[in-house]
Amino acid sequence: MSAGLVALALPLPAALASSDSFYLKGDGVPTASLSPSAPQQGELPNFDPSRDEMPGLLIRRSNRGLAETDSRKHQLWLGPSTGIDLEGSVSLTFWSALKEFENAKRGAVGAYLLDCASTGADCVLIASGSATADPWGDDGGDWIARTIGFGSVDYSVPPGRSLAVKVVVAVRSEGDMWFAYDTTSHPSRLSVQIAPVETTTTLGTTTTTPPPATTTSSTTTTSSVATTTTLAPPGSLEPPADSGAPADLIDKALTPLPDPQVESRLIDEGLSGSLLGALELVMSPEVANALVSPLLTLEAFVGALTDTGSAMLAPGVFLLVGSAWVLSESRREARGVAARRRDEESRPR
Repeated sequence: MSAGLVALALPLPAALASSDSFYLKGDGVPTASLSPSAPQQGELPNFDPSRDEMPGLLIRRSNRGLAETDSRKHQLWLGPSTGIDLEGSVSLTFWSALKEFENAKRGAVGAYLLDCASTGADCVLIASGSATADPWGDDGGDWIARTIGFGSVDYSVPPGRSLAVKVVVAVRSEGDMWFAYDTTSHPSRLSVQIAPVETTTTLGTTTTTPPPATTTSSTTTTSSVATTTTLAPPGSLEPPADSGAPADLIDKALTPLPDPQVESRLIDEGLSGSLLGALELVMSPEVANALVSPLLTLEAFVGALTDTGSAMLAPGVFLLVGSAWVLSESRREARGVAARRRDEESRPR
């Protein structure tokens, strides 16, 4: 049997979600922007001179939370309207103080992660969290750094809309609060995990496919001193009591493949399909199909269990097993053909 060229299409190892930060900018009240660019200025400006003469931003207490619309009682930061796929932990780190730096009092801040129109209207809640501390910090006239966690977030903000964060001071705080941001010493920011991009390499050519958009989200609201967690993970399939894998995957793996379209898909996508293409160069399609059929069944079974559509989890193992199988079956087929030819030649003419 002559060797044939086997073309392989192998997925690269799964990419990890990438981290990114969007910094709170001081370019508007009560709506400003989130920017991927870190702050450059060193001195903290007075972002709201109409409210007081002190540096930073004053936000008064509110009992309305997300529904607050009074410009003195909330601040909204909007990200770029290019869309973003979130997959992983999201948190807000900010610097603040009780008004007049009376940090020996109790402070309480609520934060809301939102999907908004580019104007800041029509917002959808993705997740929420809060931070409460009594006292808020040392009563020494310093800004206090705190982080509110939104938990693990799996959500896609579509192009044309913006990822946003809204901040309020809860009514249980013992005073109004100041906020510092957009300076090198107070780089308040929203930290996110962005969904990975799947990459497949075929014969030296790299194809990049973005992950599918997520169409649903869930939110929860929690309250804690330091960090809050939201967005419970999506539910998983319940396995049967006598099995370690979901029943529908086992059924799919063990179901025969009488449908030619299903078999054709496995041939086009799997490693066994590549072996089949090489065999058809040196023998008839019928014989090649007979040799590779057991590999197709094995590949479909592993592909179903790993939910990859093919047995690419261990391509080296399949290549080794497949090559040994093909070589053995090819030798057996060759012996059969030779025997038939000898029988035909020995028959009287």
